[in-house]
Parts: sequence; C-alpha cells; structure tokens
Amino acid sequence: MSGADIEPSNDGLDLGTLETITPEEVRAFREYYDRVKGESMVALEFWLEFRPDVMKRYRAGVRHATSPEEADHPLLHAMTMLHFYAVTGYEDGIRYEVKLCREGGATKAEILDLLAVAFIHGSPRGMRFVASGATEQLRDWVEPEPVEHWPASWGFDPEALRSGADFSSQEVTSEDTERIVSWYSDTLGEVPSYVSFLAAHRPAFLKGYRSRFEHAIRSELPKEMMAYALLNLNVVRGFGEGIRESVLLARAFGLTRAQVLDSICWGFFYGGVDAIGIAERAAGDLIKTLE
Repeated sequence: MSGADIEPSNDGLDLGTLETITPEEVRAFREYYDRVKGESMVALEFWLEFRPDVMKRYRAGVRHATSPEEADHPLLHAMTMLHFYAVTGYEDGIRYEVKLCREGGATKAEILDLLAVAFIHGSPRGMRFVASGATEQLRDWVEPEPVEHWPASWGFDPEALRSGADFSSQEVTSEDTERIVSWYSDTLGEVPSYVSFLAAHRPAFLKGYRSRFEHAIRSELPKEMMAYALLNLNVVRGFGEGIRESVLLARAFGLTRAQVLDSICWGFFYGGVDAIGIAERAAGDLIKTLE
C-alpha cells in the first residue's frame, strides 16, 4: 500500500448521488475502512444504516478539507487527527489512526515523536488512552515499506526548536529566560503573551515547558508537523492566541498557504464552523502573506 491509498477519495462512495447508496458502495466503503484503519467506524455505520445521505455529505466535506496541492500527502491530516485524539483521550480514534498512519508510511519513531508532542497538552488523561489504544500496535510494529510520505520541503530538524537554554540543570538563570524569549522573537517575530507573563512571574515553569517542547521531537518527525498539528489543535479549541502562534511557527518553518489552510479546515470537524472565523480574526493577516 502506498501513502496515497489512504486518501479520503478512495473510500468507494459515489458522491455524485448523495440521497441514496448502493450495496456496492457500502461494500467498497467498508472494505476501505477495514484496509486502512482495520475496522469499520461505529459512528459512520450508524448513519450508513439510518441516513446514508448524512454520512455521504460528511464524507464529501472530508474530501474537500485537503487542498488539491496536498492531495498526495494524506498522512498530514492522519497524523494531525492522531495528535488530536491523543490530546483528548479518544481511544478508538487513537487505535485506528495509528494503523492509518502506518498504512500511510509513518514510521514508529515518527508516531512516538508525535505522541510526545501530544503529551504536552494531553497530559496523563490523554496518555492513559494512548496506552490502551496504541500499546499493542507499537509493541508488534512492523515498519512499512519506505515511501515518500511527507512534502518534499519537510524534514527532521530538531535544532529548529532549540532555544539554547541549559536544560541540563533544573535551575533557571536569567540567561536561560533571555534565550527562550529571544527564540520566540527571532523565530516568530512576536513574543506570545504567555511567554512574557511566565518570563516575568514563573521563569522556572517557562523553562520546564520549553524543555518538553524542544525535546518532544527527537527521532524522525519533520519539524513542520509540530506547527501543523498545533495549529489544528488550537483551531479546534478556538484559542486565537494559539492559532496565531502556530501560524507564525508555520511561516517560520516554510509551510505553504495550502498546508496552513488544510490544517485549519481539518479543525472544522471538531471545532465547528465558528472556529474558522476565530482563525481568520487571529491570523488572517498572516495567512495572506503565505505563498
């Protein structure tokens, strides 16, 4: 299976006819989910039985969430959904997204890097369901055949997240704080309000957060995935400041406008259409500058 095989348009549905569904469509749809996620989705099976038009309109929306420019990289949204499910503790989603990501070409190291990023916001609650939803697959992991599953310009670069603070010591110095604050001003062009607040009032807490942020990605995950996943999470949560920070990080890491808009649009499915308006107010000016 190639990475493109997990693309939503391969789900076997004829979306030219939304009000009805044929037995052939049902069979192809279930085979798609069995193949890429290892199981049928209970939520969609409900609508498949009682209102297939609702399910088909939902799947139409899924197909349009990704831009044509990024149609060959469905792993981006699969990894993003795994990140979100890990943060929120959705065990079923964690289980089937781990399989989907593997089918899309992700390595075990990339999955673990992503889950480490998710742990920053998911904390023990989220990781409790990561443990129950992903441990068996990760223990029995067989690496997929190597495929080009990331955009050509994306790459592993943990140094891009490094502030230069000394994390070998739990003590916090004024130099540590200055380096952390400078990373934001130099990388983003702005210093988020929480950074200024913690630098002034709880510099040790800020250093502790940065220690986790800077070292979550250590093996293979492209740095761009950090910005993509955090942008999506903040859209879902409706956090304007987080959206802006994530778009600034995306811009610093060279994400395209299409990639940023894809991350935002995928946030609709759990954040609702109002979340898109929040993204516009928070970062619309930045998005217009992207290529």
